[in-house]
Amino acid sequence: MKYLLLMLLLILGCSTEPESEPEPEPKPEDCAGVAGGNSYLDECGGCDANVNNDCIQDCADVWGGTAVEDDCGVCSGDNSSCLCDGLTEVELWGEWYDIESTTEIDLFYNQLTGSIPPEIGCLTNLTSLMLHGNQLTGEIPVEIGNLTNLTWLVLYDNQLTGDIPVEVCDLLESNNISMDYILGGNNLINTCE
Repeated sequence: MKYLLLMLLLILGCSTEPESEPEPEPKPEDCAGVAGGNSYLDECGGCDANVNNDCIQDCADVWGGTAVEDDCGVCSGDNSSCLCDGLTEVELWGEWYDIESTTEIDLFYNQLTGSIPPEIGCLTNLTSLMLHGNQLTGEIPVEIGNLTNLTWLVLYDNQLTGDIPVEVCDLLESNNISMDYILGGNNLINTCE
């Protein structure tokens, strides 16, 4: 019988070693791949543990963006929205125009040169702006889009270049102003279509 017990113990095994401790659960990796690390992804996708270099939202609510407010408080502005603040008159090509009372500027075939000043957008009571047949250069200023009372905008036969600003396209469409009075004799790109 002893022999049988001895055989049974040999077959089943007899271990004097204590059972080993279970392996600890591995710690989760952080965004840098370090187990138990404390790095995290910031809003711009940067991975580190430094909270002092996290990206911030710009004025257009873009994380890590570069847009800033101009002097007028407009995000990504060009300081033109406050161009007219406090003014009662604007000077265009050596002449002064009253902001409230000027409704027409008829300077066609007047040998005007240079660019159309952005201050023209301050004359919000204009119904007619006739600048055709001059030597005006540069782009059409976006501020012309402020002239919501215009029924006539005539700029043909100058040397204007560039894209027609979307603000001007919107004005042309809403006031039913013909593109023919703008494109002819200029090197403009019709972005209104």
